[in-house]
Formats: sequence, structure tokens, C-alpha cells
Amino acid sequence: MTADVELIEPAADLKRNAAWRGSGRSAKLRIVGTQLAILIAFFAVWEAAVRFGKLNPFFFGMPTEILQNLIEWILDGSIFLNALATLNEAVSGFLLAVVLAVPIGIFLARSPFWGKVFHPFIDLANSTPRFALAPLFVLIFGLGMMTKVVLVFSVVFFVMLINTIAGASAIEKNYIRFAQLVGVSKRQLFLKVIVPATAGWLIAGMRIGAPYAIAAAVVGEMISANQGLGYLVVKYAGLLEMSKVLAAVLVLAVGGWGLNACISSLVKRLPWVR
Repeated sequence: MTADVELIEPAADLKRNAAWRGSGRSAKLRIVGTQLAILIAFFAVWEAAVRFGKLNPFFFGMPTEILQNLIEWILDGSIFLNALATLNEAVSGFLLAVVLAVPIGIFLARSPFWGKVFHPFIDLANSTPRFALAPLFVLIFGLGMMTKVVLVFSVVFFVMLINTIAGASAIEKNYIRFAQLVGVSKRQLFLKVIVPATAGWLIAGMRIGAPYAIAAAVVGEMISANQGLGYLVVKYAGLLEMSKVLAAVLVLAVGGWGLNACISSLVKRLPWVR
């Protein structure tokens, strides 16, 4: 009888786990279906409001015209070239900011003297609106890609720096003491204790910084560029073609969402997160 029970209980657990997995999949399908229904309803109401004169198409465009413009851009390939230019600028500045901000932030958090010395300078620089400095960056770095990369870097760097300092400062001191007690090197302390303990703050900083990176690249393109999604927005706004402006904005929104999703997917695979 005992053997029978031991055989039956694992089978019951397997069935229960399978049921849970099935219910989880069905819940995800319901969530996705509801999200799609909300999007379809939103664009349907928008289209109806324009067609029945409740919204002025000159200011709000039309979803059908936006879709038509997107299809045209996809067929001639122009949307891919412009989106790639914006993405290249945003990702380059973003990665450079992360690579530099993380070690600097950890150093300042672990060095009370230098942390206090640089604290007011960091607050002052972070309080300065970097978008207002975009014309200055154009004068210094020219009209090329470097201006956009520097602008993205200037925005994302302080987001990552402040998050890193906060995370490294909040590490449980017993972790550090125990690691030093067992004789770890400074490199091991950095890789095995400090970075993993700060991982949650770093992930939050990257997720916050990703949309800012896209926004900074677009602002740079609006000021000086001959390609990119920001350039398309300025170009068609000047021609008063609002549907094309909104089509470019829609691509930007989807691109920002995709970049954030990629970052979330990548950081989940890091050993520190597990």
C-alpha cells in the first residue's frame, strides 16, 4: 500500500503541475488577447472620430493613412535605414554610458571621501538639462553621428551613475566583511559580491535609461541630421503631413519598447540575476 501511494503521489504532482502550466499559458493568451483588443478599439475609435468630424485630421492624422505610410516606407526600405540610424546612435551612447558609469559609481560608493567630494558636482551635472546642450554638442562634435552619441551618453550616464551609487551604497556590510574574512581579492570582491548585490539597481537603471537613449538620439537628429526617425519627424512636420509624423512617432514607440524588451531579456540571462 505504501508503495502504491508513493507511485500515485508523483503522478498527481505531475498532473497538478501540468494543470498549472496550462492555466498559466491560457492566462497569458487572455492577457495578450485583451491587449490586442484594446489597441484595435483605440485605433477604431480614432479612425471613426476623424471620419465623423470629431477630430481634425490636420492635427491628429488618420490611422489608415498612418498604416499606408508605414507600408510605403517598408516597401521602399527607407524606414529601415532611418530606424537603424537612430538605433545605432542610441545603442552606442547607451553602452558607452553603462560601461563607464558602473565602475565609476561603484568606486564612488565604496570610497566615502571621493563620494562626498564628487556628490555636489554629480547633482549639479544631473540637474543640467542635457537636451539644452545639444546645440553646443553640435558646435563641438559637428553634424555627424558623434553628436547624437554624446547626447545619448550625457543623458544615460547620470541615470546609471546615480543608480549604481545607490545600489552599491546599500550593500549589506556583512557581505563585504565575510568576503574579506575569507581572503578574496579586490577583483573577486568586485565580481562576486559588489556587482551581484547591485544587479537589481543596475537593471532598473538600464530599463530607465533605454527610453531616454532613444529620446536623446531623436532630439539630436531633430537639430542636425539627414537621416533617422527624428529627422523624419522634423521633415514631415515642416511639410504639415501629420500622418507621416505620427507614423515616425509610432515606429519610435515600438522601437523603444523593443529595446527595453531586449534589455530585460538579456539581463535575465546574467548569472548575477539568477
